[in-house]
Parts: sequence; C-alpha cells; structure tokens
Amino acid sequence: DHKHLKNSANMLGVTGKIFGTFLSWIIKISIVIMVLLFMPGLPPDLDFESYTLIGAHFQGPLSINGKLNNAERLFEGKLKGPEDFAVYNNDLYTSCHGGFIYKISSTKKLDPVLVTGKPCDGFHQEHICGRPLGLKFDKSGLLYVADAYYGLLRLNITTGKYETLVPMEQEIDGNRPMIPNGLVISDNTIYWTDSSTTHNLFDGLYTYLGNGRGRVLKYVIPEKRSEVLLKNIHFANGIILSKDGSFLIIAETFRGRLLRYYIR
Repeated sequence: DHKHLKNSANMLGVTGKIFGTFLSWIIKISIVIMVLLFMPGLPPDLDFESYTLIGAHFQGPLSINGKLNNAERLFEGKLKGPEDFAVYNNDLYTSCHGGFIYKISSTKKLDPVLVTGKPCDGFHQEHICGRPLGLKFDKSGLLYVADAYYGLLRLNITTGKYETLVPMEQEIDGNRPMIPNGLVISDNTIYWTDSSTTHNLFDGLYTYLGNGRGRVLKYVIPEKRSEVLLKNIHFANGIILSKDGSFLIIAETFRGRLLRYYIR
C-alpha cells in the first residue's frame, strides 16, 4: 500500500508539472496576443472607427424567395471554391482555388483553361497557386481576370496565352493593390475593386478589424493606365455595371451595403 501511494504521488507530481507547464504557456501566449492587439505601433497598426450596421427591408425585388431551391448542382466536390462565373459561346467559365479557371461546356464537360499562379502544395499556399476571383469577357472574347495575388490578367482562350495588365508591384495613387477582386468592362475600360491596400487575402481578417482601405479603380485599356475612383471602402468586393452603362454598383462587404458610383 505504501508503494502504491508513493507511485500515485509521483504520478500526481508529474501531472501537476505538465499542467503547470501548459498553464504557463497559455498565460505567455495570452500576454503576447494582448500586447499585439493593444500596444500602439505594433503590426497590425490599424485605425478603427465604430459604425452601426442597418438591416435591409426584404421587400419588393429583395423579397425572400425559393427560386434556387431546385437548382442543379454541377461538379459538386470537384470544383473548389468557385468564386465568379462568365458565359461565352454557351460555355460557362469559373474561377476556383488553386489558381484554376475552368470551362464547363454545354455538354457538361469540365476542362481547366488557365492556372494563374505557380505550382504549389495546396490551398495553404494560395499566394503561390494564385486565387482568381472576378472574371469577365469583352465583346471580342478576351477573358479578363482579377487574381488576388497576381493582379489583373487578360487571357486569349483560343491560344491559351495570357498577359498581366496590372501587376501587384505597381503603385496606383501611392498604394499597391493587395486584393484585386471584382471587375466589369465597358468601352475599353476595366472597372475593378481592390479590397484592401494594407493586407493580402490570407490576412483578410485584419481588414475587418480596422477601417476600410478598399478601392474602386478603372484601367483604361488602350492607354494602359489605372486611376482610383473611390477610396476607403470596407472590403470592396463584387462590382456590376448598370444596363445603360451609366453607373456602377459595388458591394462593401464589411459595412453590409451597396454603393452606387456614376461614371457618366
């Protein structure tokens, strides 16, 4: 019995040491996190102003409906993270994780047409793989792509050749693009969103913790020139052009609202 009690005491001692070491590490990690979050001047050094989200009234065109309840699911489990889509010659194109842009033919055949980045080991290296987000065709059939890590691209789907129009290293009005996101095309001009000028997509959470640093820009194709139209948008995301081409609608994700910007 004495031996049993001694072994039990030893085990309790070992358990206590392990628990004490674990608790010590938890305290140290908590202190580091608190220092990073609250000490001025340390990254991420973000300004923040409080705001209130105003709920929308789901009435009229915004009324809740079930139109997509019976939609057909295509290539479930095969397409990873489809983000945007575009249609050309009855074929559907979509941007996915891994840097892939796929074509889905009218016969429901799936083919990759472009990898925007470089070979990588998985989604955790998407800054290497590439992450195509928005994509649109122009009237001549050229495909324009906004890649979160590789900038604005233009692809000839017939030859498979592509070029970079706006590289990530290019400063525009004093800031490099950090998350090229959505785009639309009108009259030889690309209107596009840059979700942040402070953080990449893999650090996207920080864009939520601080004030908005997103932008809406235009790229004049013949002049190869970019210009900032709107600043300080809290994660500028999707963008569409009105039917008459007179204004843009931009989704400001973290403020939960849509913005309208007149271009003529």
